[in-house]
Amino acid sequence: MAFVLGGTLMASAGAAAAAPVGNGFTVTPADLAYILKQVKIAEHHSRAVTDPTFVPANPSPLTDPNYCQALVGPGPDQIPDRLTSYGLRTVDGSCNNLFPGRDKFASSDMVFPRLTAPVFRDAEPITPSFPVGAPGPTSYKQKSGAVVDSQPRLISNLIVDQTSTNPAAIRAAGFPVRAQAGATGVVPCSDPPLPTDPAGCVPAHQTLFMENVTTDVGLSPPYNSMFTFFGQFFDHGVDQTVKSGGTVFVPLHA
Repeated sequence: MAFVLGGTLMASAGAAAAAPVGNGFTVTPADLAYILKQVKIAEHHSRAVTDPTFVPANPSPLTDPNYCQALVGPGPDQIPDRLTSYGLRTVDGSCNNLFPGRDKFASSDMVFPRLTAPVFRDAEPITPSFPVGAPGPTSYKQKSGAVVDSQPRLISNLIVDQTSTNPAAIRAAGFPVRAQAGATGVVPCSDPPLPTDPAGCVPAHQTLFMENVTTDVGLSPPYNSMFTFFGQFFDHGVDQTVKSGGTVFVPLHA
């Protein structure tokens, strides 16, 4: 232990215990080789973007102005397919999605593409008991003013809900498409349970187990909480930079 007092570093008399060598963190030659491979892929891609005289190993898709498709190919400094998580991120987020026509998805200064027509639901009214504005109805269709919503995290809750109350969770748990061959998935028991329920079914309202498998069928390490934190940070920097000035109020009901 140490602290600074009056500009002088003062140390306690007790000696610090020596930590084990590595303390659980070990870098192997294979780790260094993997990191170097990612750097070389990024360097190859950077040259394809900045050097007009450079011809990458896979020259056919150079009609893409950002040469995102130059990342994919059989060369030693390319990504073998569009789903393998190799290479380094670009600063502006371009080339994150390597399918042709999707190279700008979620990159900076780009409108998010929509799969369906937007539907903004109505919220709850402002009442005298919750006076956050002029009394009357509120809706997410409005561009300013207060919105009252006692369930603002409805979509988020559905996404993270892995119980049998969520049809999407039942589907994902029953058909683990990313899992290794032979994985059969799990199904919820009936509510109330029935004699015809399959053996090993998960009791109703309990969490359905889903394997933590990456998109390359488990070739890469699985995701962890750091992946979630980075996603929150990155996403909020992309789509939370411009605000309307309105406020969503969440009333607390007894």
